[in-house]
Amino acid sequence: MKIAHKLFLTLVGVVFLILLVNLLMARWSFQQGFLNFVISIEQQRLQEVSTHLATEYRMSGNNWNSIREMGAQGFLNNYRDELRSKARPPRYHGERGAKRAPPPDRARAGERPPPPHESRLPEDRRLERRNPSHALGGKGPNTALFDSQGEYVIGEDMSSSGAPDVSVDIVSEGKRIGELRSWPNAEGFTLLATEFSKQQLLTSLLIASGCLFVAGVVSWFVSKRLLKPLNLILNAVSTLSNGKFDVTFAHKRSDELGQLMRDIEFLSKTLDKNRSAKSRWFADISHELRTPLTVLRGEIDVLKAGIRSFDQQQLASFDQEIALLRRLVDDLYALSLSDIGGLRYAFERLDLSVILAIAVDSLHKQASDKGLDITFKAEEEMWVNADKQRLEQLFINLCRNSLAYTDAPGKLHIVVEKRDTFILVTFEDSAPGVASEDCEALFDPLHRQDESRTRRGSGAGLGLTISRNIVEAHGGEIFAVPSVLGGLKICVRLKAQMEA
Repeated sequence: MKIAHKLFLTLVGVVFLILLVNLLMARWSFQQGFLNFVISIEQQRLQEVSTHLATEYRMSGNNWNSIREMGAQGFLNNYRDELRSKARPPRYHGERGAKRAPPPDRARAGERPPPPHESRLPEDRRLERRNPSHALGGKGPNTALFDSQGEYVIGEDMSSSGAPDVSVDIVSEGKRIGELRSWPNAEGFTLLATEFSKQQLLTSLLIASGCLFVAGVVSWFVSKRLLKPLNLILNAVSTLSNGKFDVTFAHKRSDELGQLMRDIEFLSKTLDKNRSAKSRWFADISHELRTPLTVLRGEIDVLKAGIRSFDQQQLASFDQEIALLRRLVDDLYALSLSDIGGLRYAFERLDLSVILAIAVDSLHKQASDKGLDITFKAEEEMWVNADKQRLEQLFINLCRNSLAYTDAPGKLHIVVEKRDTFILVTFEDSAPGVASEDCEALFDPLHRQDESRTRRGSGAGLGLTISRNIVEAHGGEIFAVPSVLGGLKICVRLKAQMEA
């Protein structure tokens, strides 16, 4: 299943769950409120019936015998007649204060006036008129009458069912003479109430269905929009997998996906740079190897042709070219080991000033022969945690780099100083120099400058690359900048150790 489908189903599922919980809670709240409403109406009804029962009780000599004899149906008939008489309209009046006689036909026949129109009665009266048994049992709430001692009199007693009841005391002349109890049901209270409850439930379901449909449509468009940048990223990764490293994104974002896009763009540039460096690496290696081999091949051909005799001068030339080849092979081997972390390091507490002084002393004669002046300035006891052999290799490489690329007469200033928590070592030589934009490229393998600082002597252009690997293995930093002396300034920063 695609992520778009999963995201769509997740959003719809969350909305459905929220709607379901909301619908259930709303339904529960409605039922509780509706039940309270039914109980309030039922209490009002029982209060009105209790008033009529109190009247009947007094008319029967303050007892319930007549009510028992009358039965529920007889009581309902009397109660209905009383309701009609209360709702009967006033008689017509002729002159002021005089009663108008009823119509002759009705007066002669002795008929009772017709009951008032149903619309003139209140809702509970209309309910009683449609179903008189609603007053004391029947299709309405089951209602029963009990005397002051709690003994059953008439009605439908549902006490044994355990259902919750509504009770109203019957009071006559300030004395409790009985009790009315009913067992209402919110769902079956009346047909109107039942229909209203069903209508509310249907309306809630329709609203929930509409909300779910809208949520589904919105979720579909939202999932499409959210996954659009992800599809762009997938296409970019597929492009990189096919060996095409020209990946760019037109839309710039500020969220996590935007950061991922920027990382992929940087990765594509890095891969393209590495591919170019790899091609240049092979071309440079073949060139470095071809040069001494070509010289050897030419000199051997001259010897074979008898043009030149084999003597000590020719032997020295062979030895020089072979030394160049050996130096190149050794540098390539050292570089490969440093790149894969194969160089062995034995870290110990060392005085960096002492190690650097030894390296400078070993190159003083070579510098003098070339016409270069080396000045060395260092504070005492500059302690670092480092490998002695690798530090000597680092400093010799940097000194030889300056000797190889500095014109005579020239200068090389070496300074060691402590700054906060690190030690800074600088190698600063005189002309020729390097442009600031080309300084970082000096640490690339076999890098060549097209102008004045081209390779001179037997170096293969790997010294600075190996030096960078050694510094990084010590947790330090190395960089190059143009020098105020007109040449190049190489800075090495190593973490300092506290004095013992």
